[in-house]
Amino acid sequence: PRQPPDRQPAPEAPPVAAVTPPAAPAPQAQQAPVAPPVSRPATPPTESEQAAYDAAFGRLREGQYNQAVEAFQGFLQQYPGSSLAPNAQYWLGEVYYVMREFDAARDTFIQLGSRYPDSNRLPDTLLKLGYIYEEQGDGGRAREVYNKLIELYPGSRPAGLAEQRLAALR
Repeated sequence: PRQPPDRQPAPEAPPVAAVTPPAAPAPQAQQAPVAPPVSRPATPPTESEQAAYDAAFGRLREGQYNQAVEAFQGFLQQYPGSSLAPNAQYWLGEVYYVMREFDAARDTFIQLGSRYPDSNRLPDTLLKLGYIYEEQGDGGRAREVYNKLIELYPGSRPAGLAEQRLAALR
């Protein structure tokens, strides 16, 4: 039986502290242009949408990160209004994060918030943005993101993790 897209098992990215820091901080990239918000349809995904999403997610689960990036990007280009698009955008950001491509991950997560403002992935997205800013040595920006997460989603699991990260940053 197929699980609903929002309940797919979530492969966890390694904790930031467990990841070896890069030799030199990455230069700040220009922020990617932001696409307009996409209205999510009330209808479930079509078979072709679900198959494309499942194929991309399968690549991620198998650790085929470059192929997962291509598959999620292809999905988002072909089905930008799909009910699965916010999840595809999130997992694309996760793949970049795991690959330590922090600028691409950051831009992907920021686009998720602007394109899919009603996504249930936003608390996790904010948490990952905080992690990314920490990885890039921007503790001030990480604190801002963690505080925003706690303010917007109090009591959520990501907010609890953000509180722990804030305590460690002080």
